[in-house]
Amino acid sequence: MLKSISETDFIIKDSTILRKTCSIGYVPFPFISSQPVLLSLEQTIEIADYALYSAKNNGRNRAVGAEYREGDKKAFSADEAASLINNLTMLLKIILLS
Repeated sequence: MLKSISETDFIIKDSTILRKTCSIGYVPFPFISSQPVLLSLEQTIEIADYALYSAKNNGRNRAVGAEYREGDKKAFSADEAASLINNLTMLLKIILLS
């Protein structure tokens, strides 16, 4: 997608040719596949938004994704889920400030 957009000539009314790039932030939904209702769509979009900011802060024409890699932990309590969301948000903010 990045290559396709960057190689496309966008022609505007006065025949001026514009060349554009894009930044993309993406995450899977559900974010944690073993617990699909743990994070709402809005919370998942917020994580994707941080990934987008990371792409923008690291140069043009980039895509940055975030994923949760499931290990031995198979289930989260509501308190653990809230902590996970807060930790992800803080971590992504720190990455953006770096």
